[in-house]
Amino acid sequence: MQRLVTALFIALLLPACGTIEKEKKSQALHNSTRYYEYALRWGDYDKANSMRSPIALSQSPDPESLKKYRITSYKLLESTLSSDGLVLNQVIDINYYNEDNLRERNLIDRQKWVYDQDAEVWYLESPLPSFK
Repeated sequence: MQRLVTALFIALLLPACGTIEKEKKSQALHNSTRYYEYALRWGDYDKANSMRSPIALSQSPDPESLKKYRITSYKLLESTLSSDGLVLNQVIDINYYNEDNLRERNLIDRQKWVYDQDAEVWYLESPLPSFK
């Protein structure tokens, strides 16, 4: 009887562990994407760049060259999570201006976020926005 109760307890506990891990990963994704957005909005391109995958760092412009750009609007247009929950693709509409000429412009930023299961961290694999 005690074995049956123990087996039943374990059977009920296992799905709960999976749910907790899924929620933890989801919260980490939310925190990463929001932190990245805040870093861009406040013009902290070094912090935004630090959220990128170490493998993809060479694809971006130098964060120092972006200091003259200020974001006025950052709007999520589309967000798609892969079926395995390890890759998020986002499309972001960004309005910004160049401090040198104060002309507002718009760009569409396509972001690819990838979950590193070993480090339990979400990394941005796409480059920083290409302001012009």
